[in-house]
Amino acid sequence: MKNINYKIRILIFLLLVFLLIVASSFLIYIFDPYQIFHKSYFYKDKAYDKTIYQDAGIINNYDFDSIIIGSSMLENVSSDEASKRIGGHFVNLSVSDSDFYERAIILRKALKKDIKNIIYSLDEHIYLYPRFGHPKRHYSTYAFLYDDSPYNDYKVYLNRDFIRLLLNPPKNSVKLPNPWITNKQTVVRFGGLENWIKNPAPSWDKDFILYKLPHAASKSINKSKLEKAIKLKNEKLDYLRNYVLFVAKRYPKTTFHFLFPPYYQFVHADERQNNQNKFLQYQSAIRFIVSKTKSKRYKNIRVYGFDDMLFTNDISNYTDLVHFKPEINLLMLDAIANKTHLLMPENVEDYLARSEKLAFDFDIVKLNNEAKAILNK
Repeated sequence: MKNINYKIRILIFLLLVFLLIVASSFLIYIFDPYQIFHKSYFYKDKAYDKTIYQDAGIINNYDFDSIIIGSSMLENVSSDEASKRIGGHFVNLSVSDSDFYERAIILRKALKKDIKNIIYSLDEHIYLYPRFGHPKRHYSTYAFLYDDSPYNDYKVYLNRDFIRLLLNPPKNSVKLPNPWITNKQTVVRFGGLENWIKNPAPSWDKDFILYKLPHAASKSINKSKLEKAIKLKNEKLDYLRNYVLFVAKRYPKTTFHFLFPPYYQFVHADERQNNQNKFLQYQSAIRFIVSKTKSKRYKNIRVYGFDDMLFTNDISNYTDLVHFKPEINLLMLDAIANKTHLLMPENVEDYLARSEKLAFDFDIVKLNNEAKAILNK
């Protein structure tokens, strides 16, 4: 009798475990916050801002033939605007601070579809400082969503975040999954240096205004002639070859539009005037990518540069050293549509010379004096 009761208890326990697994699987499949298995039954065309996960669901279940993918430089680019101005049916798969390695993982899956165009940002802090997977977002936590097996995708929900996602409906559109321009604390900083100081971003503003800018202004500003061109180190060349150019070469029917996003001119002015080696590396990366456009293996790449434009001198266009107004995103879309601002082997040196002159002429001391005057009010 005791043996029978013991066996019944084990069976009841196993049955409860089975029912728990079935119930959990049912919840995961039905709610499926990132839309990995199907489009949302509850939130039509809505997306969560954890785009490294959300992108997999967009790729799995939405129709598109063109892609926007980059860092926060491209997160404000509306897929509707891109489709209207360039043609095709775009989706925005950009991930904040994503490096080229992470984007290659996403594109590996997306390019299994028939993709016509890819708009891709070549961010300076990434190609000059190669890394493999964002340090706070290790690739093992999401790479399985982009492999060839759909049977391991459920793992994305085996954590506490699943309950949080159920309790917090998605707020953004699939057309624009993570637009930082909707953040009021960010938008209020547009308009000039005084807005930067009055509305500091906690992560970096204090360091820039109180330390980096005064340090750059106090250094012996380099008015010497720019040294001759240098070559990128092998690790940086390999990074660009393996995770950017290799993808373009592998999909010759897809046109890759590589954008060098226009940072606030202080970034390159500080390099040109105080750190020539870094400035030369930045130029070298541009030369390297542009040189590939004359190769038969890369007939499908287009390269665009905007660092020679005067708006980069105007701090009112920026919310920090690198993030610009959405109007500049539209300018870049128009450049692609109208085939302007194209960099080619025959014009790249003129472009670099114009960019170098803007960086050379930028008055860091004046900017620092303006900051001090605002701080002393």
